[in-house]
This record gives sequence, C-alpha cells and structure tokens, in this order.
Amino acid sequence: MVTGMEMTGDAPDDIDGECEACLKGKTTRNVIPKKSDVENPKRLHRIYLDVCGPFDVKGYSQCWYFITFIDGFSHYMRVKPIKSKDETPRALMEWITRSEVKTGERANILRTDDGGEYMGLEFQG
Repeated sequence: MVTGMEMTGDAPDDIDGECEACLKGKTTRNVIPKKSDVENPKRLHRIYLDVCGPFDVKGYSQCWYFITFIDGFSHYMRVKPIKSKDETPRALMEWITRSEVKTGERANILRTDDGGEYMGLEFQG
C-alpha cells in the first residue's frame, strides 16, 4: 500500500499485514442523497425545531440556550435565544403565531429530535 514503509513487529494473521488504521481508511458508507424525498408542498407545512445548549458562556442577551426554527418549504431559519428551557413553549407559540399571520398559512407538522423539550403540559391536548 505504501512504498518505502516497513512494518515492524508481528502482524496478527487475521489482518494480513495491514495496520488497523489502513483497514479503517478502507471502510465505506452509503452515499448521502442530495435531495430529500420528504415533500413540503407549502410554507409552514413542516417545521424543524431544536433547542441547543446550555453553553459554557452566556451570550450577549444573557442566554444559555437558543432555539432554531426552520421552515421545510422555504428553508427560512430563525434563531431565538432563551435563558432556560422552560421558555421553549412560549417561544414556539410566538414564532408559530407570527409566522401564520405573516404567511397566511397554518402550521401542520413540528419535527424535533425527540430531546424532550416539547413534552411538557403546554404541548399536550
């Protein structure tokens, strides 16, 4: 594989003289598709959400966390700093209300990473 490199020591029989790093370098993965097969026919049809943090240093607005809102159709993204995770429901409802008024569309699907931030009583019912 490499010209001028000598193997030192005894290589185990199961790897046929190849080092572990060489074997790992040969591993392959599936191709990541360039386009998604998920359909987003209109604005606010599918909204992707995530809460990030806590961070080691507070931001300019004295917040430890932030929420990302991404519209699946337009890919419009908004980042909202929050001081604690319990501000998540209020921030989400404000963003949805403002987006529905601005676009004239209704929010349909909220997609999260199942991190638990959206499991509170405010989201039940």
